[in-house]
Amino acid sequence: MHSTGPATSGLPEAASVRAELVREIIAAHDCSDAAVLAAMDTVPREAFVPAYFVSNGDGRLHLLRRADDTSAWLRTAYSDRVLATQLDGTRHADDADPAEPPCYGVATCSASQPSLMAGMLELLDLSPGLRVLEIGVGTGYNAALLCELVGDENVVSIEYDPVLADKAASRLAATGYRPTVLTGDGTTGVPQSAPFDRIIATCSFQAVPAPWLEQTRPGGVIVVNLMPRIPAGILGTFAIVGPTTAIGRISPAWTCFMPTRAQPPEHAISLLDVADIDQAPLRKTALRWADVRSADGLYALAALTIPAYHVTAFDEQGAEQAWLLADDGSAACQQGGYVAQSGPRALWTELEAVAATWLELGRPRRTGFELSLTVTDGHVHCTVMHPQSGWTMP
Repeated sequence: MHSTGPATSGLPEAASVRAELVREIIAAHDCSDAAVLAAMDTVPREAFVPAYFVSNGDGRLHLLRRADDTSAWLRTAYSDRVLATQLDGTRHADDADPAEPPCYGVATCSASQPSLMAGMLELLDLSPGLRVLEIGVGTGYNAALLCELVGDENVVSIEYDPVLADKAASRLAATGYRPTVLTGDGTTGVPQSAPFDRIIATCSFQAVPAPWLEQTRPGGVIVVNLMPRIPAGILGTFAIVGPTTAIGRISPAWTCFMPTRAQPPEHAISLLDVADIDQAPLRKTALRWADVRSADGLYALAALTIPAYHVTAFDEQGAEQAWLLADDGSAACQQGGYVAQSGPRALWTELEAVAATWLELGRPRRTGFELSLTVTDGHVHCTVMHPQSGWTMP
């Protein structure tokens, strides 16, 4: 679809390692879409990550630049891994001092794992001429892939961080791609360019924003990583089945994108600081958080149906505690075979009820559930469904 052909980094070996990455993705069965694989074999990922941070395994981040070690930089750029390009919302790899020692930081922009990106693009079911809205341009690499698949003129990407938007737009232009790159809050979509046939988010959201449903044509598709307060890493593919109505399927892949910066940061730790269960009665429980976390379908169902945060903490002796915390002050602490609860809601009792339902349904995996979304008066109403049994829960 891209008529002029992308510019390259000028490294003859880049084509070889790019093809090697595509073969790796095919072997892992992460994607079988020929058009997506061809795009990944065409777009020069290295052009979008001239510098990035990588971990050496001890939690510290090392700066890797083409200018310092071209071979290691190129090989890592085409590894199937996430490459952090910005830390803490301000420290961009482009501007980092190579003389500084390895550092710590929270990634706020990255080039996502290529196999995951390929799988998400396959879920979009793209074809030339479809109009696509990308939420979060990041490095610009995914936008370039979209340009290859549907045409530059059909790609709109909106980025919250103006620095990232400018850098991505410059790199896209330098490699011969010219999608529309905007700066703004992606939760509101881009109404002036709507309607869209496809929407893809490269950051996570607690829920699907209503404007996305309103700006997607019937028959369109939305692919987004849902990260509710219990972070079960849900990748949803939503088919628009009517005006502001969608049905979502859940991918088997556990997906964890960094959260959108357009939404307020989570405050689970502040809730933990004020949680008061000292006077709460202690009772036995057969359910432990480790059981929830290890059961794929139960973990996803709990995340979708219990509006509470999960926090892992430790007591004075270093023993692990699992906490559930809600905005209304409700709190539950499970340690070993016991639980204490306080506040308006009995959060652990709610979790036990969800676990009982999951068992009654036959222990389905996350792919056994679907989500129904409907927009009413600007608000999205979600229903979790188990189509095989007919069970539903708002």
